[in-house]
Amino acid sequence: GRTIVREGYWCNYRQGAWFPIHEHEHWIRGDGNAKKLGLPDALIRTFGSFCLVKDRNIFLLCLMHQAPIMRVRGHGEHISFEFACEDPDAPLREIMGFLDKNAGPCTGVFIRNFAKDKALSASYEQLCQWVAQDGAGSVMAHADTEVLSSDVASELQRRRASCETVDGEVGLFWMSLDGQKFFSRTVPLGDADTYGEFKICDVSHYTAWPQAQQKYTAWREKEYEEVPRGRVVFKVKPGKFIIYMPKELGRHEAKLLQKLRIPSALAMFDYSDIHYQLNPFQSE
Repeated sequence: GRTIVREGYWCNYRQGAWFPIHEHEHWIRGDGNAKKLGLPDALIRTFGSFCLVKDRNIFLLCLMHQAPIMRVRGHGEHISFEFACEDPDAPLREIMGFLDKNAGPCTGVFIRNFAKDKALSASYEQLCQWVAQDGAGSVMAHADTEVLSSDVASELQRRRASCETVDGEVGLFWMSLDGQKFFSRTVPLGDADTYGEFKICDVSHYTAWPQAQQKYTAWREKEYEEVPRGRVVFKVKPGKFIIYMPKELGRHEAKLLQKLRIPSALAMFDYSDIHYQLNPFQSE
């Protein structure tokens, strides 16, 4: 049957946090709400450049492009989910979890990913079939292309540029498996070099390794690739820090973000790059 849902929500799909709201713009501008939702201070400081109500749509689009947040609204017999994410796995997991608790088989579902210009309309029952066949990440393979108008797209690009005054550092690092030893060679984002669509620190692990060995005697008999290492770059679009590192360091994500001054809302961890994988015999 159909389930009636009329409530609205903001969701931080990286943190799995949901907040019921009456109206999306007024709520996120409310005292302390943006911080509670997980938006970084640098992004919150840009709110004043958008006029309340008048700039509502472009304001919310900018926020969804700059932070891992999703706008959710119940419209009676269907529910809409909007976000802007290059890799939609995390928001899709949150969507399916929400629907499992709140939807009936015939509930209509509208999903739009502004980062990929994709939109999908289906019943909850159909979504469940796709997920059962190929997993939650496969859902958007059934989506249609839906692009913003040229005027809105141009305004979004201009406005996003003003939102990208973020904190954080780019460069390279090593970290022991227990998280106790850490060495980095980084520069603030504002001082980073430009390499195509990326902001980088142009230094190699090979050349920085002697400095790391000076700091930790336990590393002096090792080659640079024998200690877990990673690299941080900033991708201008979608305005995110990408942290490449081995999956074995995954339990230290929060510590790494703190040391590199990267807002969690603007971080993307990539464990797939073979360059940073550990071999089975590494112990440090």
